[in-house]
Amino acid sequence: FANRLYLLLQEYKKYISIEKPNYNDKAIFLDMVHNYIDIANEFINGIEKVEYEAEGIKNLYNYVKSELTNEYFTGLIADLNTLDEHIQNVKYCLFLNEGYIHVAKPEAQESTFTEDINKKLARLISNDKPMEIQIKQSSLSDNIKKNILSNLALIYEDEFNELNKFVKNYTNFIPQCLFDLPRDVFFYLTYMGFMDKIKSMGLKFCIPTVSTKNKEMEIYDTYDLALAYSFLYTKKSIVPNEFYLKNQERTIIISGPNQGGKTTFARMFGQLAYLASLGLMVPGTSAKLYAPDQIFTHFEVEESIIKASGKLNMELIRLKDIMDKATSRSILILNEIFASTSIVDGIELGKRFLDQVKQRDIICVFVTFLDDLSRYNETIVSMISTVIPEAPEVRTLKLLRKEADGLAYADAIAKKYSLDYFDVKRRLSK
Repeated sequence: FANRLYLLLQEYKKYISIEKPNYNDKAIFLDMVHNYIDIANEFINGIEKVEYEAEGIKNLYNYVKSELTNEYFTGLIADLNTLDEHIQNVKYCLFLNEGYIHVAKPEAQESTFTEDINKKLARLISNDKPMEIQIKQSSLSDNIKKNILSNLALIYEDEFNELNKFVKNYTNFIPQCLFDLPRDVFFYLTYMGFMDKIKSMGLKFCIPTVSTKNKEMEIYDTYDLALAYSFLYTKKSIVPNEFYLKNQERTIIISGPNQGGKTTFARMFGQLAYLASLGLMVPGTSAKLYAPDQIFTHFEVEESIIKASGKLNMELIRLKDIMDKATSRSILILNEIFASTSIVDGIELGKRFLDQVKQRDIICVFVTFLDDLSRYNETIVSMISTVIPEAPEVRTLKLLRKEADGLAYADAIAKKYSLDYFDVKRRLSK
């Protein structure tokens, strides 16, 4: 259904882009109407033969069926049948001569084109079998078709006036809401195939409970799809995470050592909100999610050659643009902003930003090294990336709902790779 509808829509869009359709274009339009009726009926008949429970399929079936039985469409069918009957009366002969084609009504006393050719070539034909000569429509150029139809319109004035009236009355015969259907179906089927690949890694998907009003969220055993896909053909395994927001909690402040999964968590959060808004299954074993009207992100550009002062200025401009567009139904995802200024200034800017988030009741994920912000107000939840206590240089990639401790564990990593102060000093002395 989606494939056939997509091809029809491509043809239909070409037609409606024509400023002054000629009769050849209108003949193609009639074929499109017949094709659409055939496609819709095939869909209805096909769906009725299979068992399904999905509300989306049920709604689509009911919608298409209602379109085929409403007053507009029953009128279209009746007018189309009448027009088809009248078009059957349009019969004509083509008289071919050097340099021109003459179109005329067939006369009883005139012989057919095939008979004329057979008579002319009778002496060259070695057997008594009649020779059938046909001109296929596909062999005629669009210009010839257009001219033939223009001449026929003069001969069969009533029939072509009826055609003009039909095209005018039913130009918009395809419901507008079906225009995006092929794209949506293709995307959904592609996502289902993508899910099958991820499931082969032993990871789970679930159908989330989704709300546009209740901002409480809860999900278990979730993960970042982009990361999971990158591990598809390796032996690496994904570390799942979970989080929740309850009552008046709106902001998750994520801190902790680098390379601990903080940015991956922020990216995952955006994926969950977006996929749930589309009505798709999400990574996890159980999920209760909020569907926003918009998702705004701000991620730091690494290795930027912009000076620190210029970078801060760009961040503030970007944040203002985000806050000008965001509503109380939006989700904000920010990664390492205010890192280009001093800690004191960064904390002050962060507090002003969080005041706006709280005032407007916006859900926000904020990855930052400024862990003082995680204790700023009652709407904020602190989550930290964790390490193995016995080996702090090893990241667990597990994020826990826990008060920020301000530990970056940079010294442990430096020691692991022999890059601490004493190792560097010893090398330089050599």
